[in-house]
Amino acid sequence: MNTKLKWFSLFLMASFIVACDSGSSSDTDKEEVEDCSIDTDGTVKVFSPKGGEVFHIGDSITVKWGAKYADGTGFRILYYFDEESQALDLTEESVGPEAPKGDQCYSVQVVLDGDDFPASDAAFITVRDYSNGSVSGKSKSFQVVE
Repeated sequence: MNTKLKWFSLFLMASFIVACDSGSSSDTDKEEVEDCSIDTDGTVKVFSPKGGEVFHIGDSITVKWGAKYADGTGFRILYYFDEESQALDLTEESVGPEAPKGDQCYSVQVVLDGDDFPASDAAFITVRDYSNGSVSGKSKSFQVVE
């Protein structure tokens, strides 16, 4: 085999090894991928908070959801400290897409804070269409402490 061909073959093998090694193979380094596919129009599903977490007042948390709603106007992220409470709006304006197609996850960071923000043993988040409250999804319950 001539020298040029040997170097070319070596280069190809090195390129293949680099392309196949995307870094660490540790499972702890991989982000959890969730299937946020929604089939039914007018549906919202909240994936995070997952339930059982303990947050502190003032914490920033990630709310992740999937939705399919052709007539959407964006979404509100609402905090409830129990089933009987009034909602506290955690976003100043609509977030997320206006007409999600049900094929991906959306996420937003919110802060569990405000004047007289209530702690709770049974808090939950609702992601609701900004204009149509009947189109919403609810997280599992979590705890908020001082």
